[in-house]
Amino acid sequence: MKPKKLLSFLLSASIAFGMIPGCANSDEINAPVAPTESAITSFEGTTNDKLAEYYSYLDSLPDENIEEVLETPEEYTNLEVSKATFDNLKNKSVDINDSKVQEELKNVVVYAAYPMGLSDEEYEQTVGTLQSTLSEMQNAYYLYYPLAAVTHLCTCAEEHSLNEFDKLVCPTILEALKEVTPMPIEEALDEMFKDDPAYLRIKEDMNKTGASIDVYLDELENLYVLSLAPTDIYDMNIWLELFGHLDATLNEQESLYETYIDLATKIHNLLYPNDSMELPENLVLLRN
Repeated sequence: MKPKKLLSFLLSASIAFGMIPGCANSDEINAPVAPTESAITSFEGTTNDKLAEYYSYLDSLPDENIEEVLETPEEYTNLEVSKATFDNLKNKSVDINDSKVQEELKNVVVYAAYPMGLSDEEYEQTVGTLQSTLSEMQNAYYLYYPLAAVTHLCTCAEEHSLNEFDKLVCPTILEALKEVTPMPIEEALDEMFKDDPAYLRIKEDMNKTGASIDVYLDELENLYVLSLAPTDIYDMNIWLELFGHLDATLNEQESLYETYIDLATKIHNLLYPNDSMELPENLVLLRN
């Protein structure tokens, strides 16, 4: 399995609804979004079909540099990414209104809603046509999410909100999720980090303690966040509250930072692609 396909759910772009001229608007995570009148009706050349109106609007926008947007989507707004991916389909002679393409855009919204892993076969079945318009190292779930989200909003009359992963959810999406059989996040991470010594150390400790993977993921995230600035922690109780399970895997001569910071950064960047970054050099987390 290829990592980009195995963890496609982790690479899906987050929606910032304020950036998308579409059928709903919300600036708050988990804030309910009631169906609203489409702002697209104010654009020139629209029809009574909301989805057709949105696609017409995208078609009327100035061209983006498709290659640049696809390479660095995090540097562009969701509208700009939608425009670039919309034009990318046209350039590759893929009809966005084709029933298979519309089904794949639905899959993007559904499968990206909550963490799940996909086999190569599942990836091909769910977004094969969309992926065919991208390079091998680009991810259809990541790049086509803004376009797929507004496509869904323009065709769904349910109330919508953003879940804890900043992904669009509604009764229709949640019902569709019941029909899929996702790979548990632990199984997906097992495949991606099967040769990573730090991750294997965690797995060994899990077998001893019976603790869930979520406990260790929380502590790795604590490590990542606190490592963004030099931090001294003098209170042992606080240290153990933040890193108790990870700390228990170390011997007296080992550094929590040196042992786990690479893994913590990789997993953070996977779980939060819109907040991914490299750690500054010469940064150390200390316990005195």
